[in-house]
Parts: sequence; C-alpha cells; structure tokens
Amino acid sequence: MTLLYRMIRQGGHACVGALVLACLILACSPAQAQMTGPEGRVYEVRTERDSYTARFQPGGVYQDDRPRTGRWQFDGRTLCMLIAAAGPRAPEYEVCTPWRDLEIGQSYDSRYWTAQGAPARITRIQ
Repeated sequence: MTLLYRMIRQGGHACVGALVLACLILACSPAQAQMTGPEGRVYEVRTERDSYTARFQPGGVYQDDRPRTGRWQFDGRTLCMLIAAAGPRAPEYEVCTPWRDLEIGQSYDSRYWTAQGAPARITRIQ
C-alpha cells in the first residue's frame, strides 16, 4: 500500500490506473478458466472398439449413450469423471484428464478418457 500511496502523491495516476487494471485482469483469470469447463457440452468419443456420445450435464451429472451414467468434476485445469458400473463386464471406473477447451467440431487424441487408457478420439459436437 505504501508504493501505491507514493505513486498517487507523485501524480502517477496513469500508473495507478494501469496497476489497478493489471490486478483486475489477474483476479478475473481463474474465474474465466472455470467458465470454459465441460458443463453443458457434448463430446463424441471414438476408440478402436467403441463410439459413444458423452454429455456433461449441469450439477456434475455425466451421461453417455452406451448407456452409462456418473459424476464429473472440473477444477479449472483437470476434468475427472466417475463412471458408474454397468454390470460385471463394465465395472465402475474413474478417469482424470488435463482439460482441453475445444470449439464445436474440433478434436484431439487422448488416452485419458477410457478405463484402460486406450487411445480415443475426442470431438466436441455441441
């Protein structure tokens, strides 16, 4: 606060404005990162053996058309999905992946979206 006080006393109003603006930008960055998460989005997941659509519903509800349900969490950097069991051949599993913010139609390859770490092509479709 002493530095800020000195700048004001020396007539550095422009510097103070720049400093305040910089602080606001830094304070808003984490909130903006949170807003780019998966909520409300739909992805197509393609593996060698399977293809399905994954939906990230508000409130952390996960649904896909295999059909599997579960929960998801996003901390601004990592997406974690807990996928419920679908019988003895498809047990419950949890996967966490570094977040990739995609536009509709964009894709990337990942080993983090499957229970066994198999390669998958992830495409945002909604």
